[in-house]
Amino acid sequence: MEDNTHINQGIALAELVSYTEDAHTDTEAVRVFKLADLTRMYTTRLEQLGTSVSGSVHSTDLKNRILTYFPDLQAHKEWHDIFLVFNEDVGPALRKPCDHDADYDAIVLARAASIVRKDMFRMETSFTVTFDSQYQESSDPNSLMAFVSMILHGPNITTLGNNDTGMFNCFVRCR
Repeated sequence: MEDNTHINQGIALAELVSYTEDAHTDTEAVRVFKLADLTRMYTTRLEQLGTSVSGSVHSTDLKNRILTYFPDLQAHKEWHDIFLVFNEDVGPALRKPCDHDADYDAIVLARAASIVRKDMFRMETSFTVTFDSQYQESSDPNSLMAFVSMILHGPNITTLGNNDTGMFNCFVRCR
């Protein structure tokens, strides 16, 4: 019976190592493995193989066994959790939360709006009953035109934006 337990533990570990390796090589996404999840998978597989797990699997022992098969895998402790990540994925894993920061995006948009508004209210245009041929070009600040062009066409130095928007519904707000 003891031999079957060791064999089943070896099989479960081999399948876990294979899973980790496949997940790392088969995806372009950065993979960060939570040790608690790997331990649960290992325990479930042991039970499927017919090995009774009394108590719980010691996750530190499992972590050390996994790390022996992947010299480029690191363990990082964060509070109560341990995360396993491959060396090449550490930078992208740390950068990923920063890539989609909604607060930062909102601040950037607010700054862009502030720049455009400042330019709009600095311009001095007056309407003289008729439109001359240059009125629209002279009434919209370049920052607004560039911003609208970037929204419509993307920030591309080779794309020239059309001057097809006007300064409308804009007012100075007292603060």
